[in-house]
Amino acid sequence: IQPGRFELHVTTASSTTYDVEVTARLGRSVQDAVGEAVAAAKAKARRLPEVEAEVQALEQSVRLAQRKQEVCQRLVKTIERRAVAFESERTRLQDLLADDDALDEMTERQIRRAERKVQVLEGRITQASKILASRRTELQDIADGTRELEKT
Repeated sequence: IQPGRFELHVTTASSTTYDVEVTARLGRSVQDAVGEAVAAAKAKARRLPEVEAEVQALEQSVRLAQRKQEVCQRLVKTIERRAVAFESERTRLQDLLADDDALDEMTERQIRRAERKVQVLEGRITQASKILASRRTELQDIADGTRELEKT
């Protein structure tokens, strides 16, 4: 038999004699073992309120992270819609200016005004792209953080 922890119980239905030889390095009384188990259980019971508070804090952190993720996703969708609208308007104005090169129907003032609008729209598209990249990074960070919290 390999070394390990064993319990030996010998019972008989009639009066019988058994020879049992036990070789052990350490023997403990049942009272000592039970006393240690009770002490360990009491220590864990004392820690239970603290662990419950930690679990509640983690659950709240996960809920907050999920809420933040939802808000951030809505912001990303809003920014994407705006960027598409800016790009559409810019394309429309650029097409209008290109058509006018051939038809020469717009006044100089209208041309300058359309060109300024194109510049403004390009700035807004650039700004929306930067914000979008930032929000997408934030979404990834939130997702990573939530996964880490859920592992805990």
